Amino acid sequence: KLRSMFQSNGDECDGSTNKHEGNQSSSTTIKTSTMLHHGCRSIHKALKFAIGQKLLDIAIDPQGMTPEIYLCGARQFQHDVIAFELLFRVVVNRDETGVERAAKDFLVEPGPMERAVTASHLMSLESSQIQAIREALRALVVPSSSIGSMFVKRAGESAGEFSDGENNRRLNVEDFYRDERLMEESINMLEAKGFGALSLDEALSIINRRC
Repeated sequence: KLRSMFQSNGDECDGSTNKHEGNQSSSTTIKTSTMLHHGCRSIHKALKFAIGQKLLDIAIDPQGMTPEIYLCGARQFQHDVIAFELLFRVVVNRDETGVERAAKDFLVEPGPMERAVTASHLMSLESSQIQAIREALRALVVPSSSIGSMFVKRAGESAGEFSDGENNRRLNVEDFYRDERLMEESINMLEAKGFGALSLDEALSIINRRC
């Protein structure tokens, strides 16, 4: 009887020990999986931020290395930026039709990658579209410039030459910073056209350099 009692107690102890070890193993697996998940997400975000910042620097050109932007080059750049953006897009699930749904980042401000996509879209507009934005912004600073250019002509210049000179004049961000109302109206206009991810000086940098 004593032998059977000791055996049964031993079996119970072994079962309790195995169960405890199993719980520890399961807990360790969950912790490892969680650490790997958050680690991968951190690496993913860091890479997206770094590459996005490099692409944004190319678009904004803070060092002044690209004084002119041509449409063919802008469209190639847009193609490359979108390729990187798709690479870093997080897919969370598929809907009933099998279409992948990307995760939405509820950020206060768009990150460098989102701003680079917006910048590439702005610089890839048709010449007529970029010119319309340029003229709309210029009209905010000098509302009468478009009307005045129809009646005023400089000595030795044709009307066409005068118009071209006005159209090619660079927009100065300081003109907008001096007047809070102009600043607000220009930002609202860019947002309405889908370029709100860019600051005004970033947008003007692209608009002034687009040929």
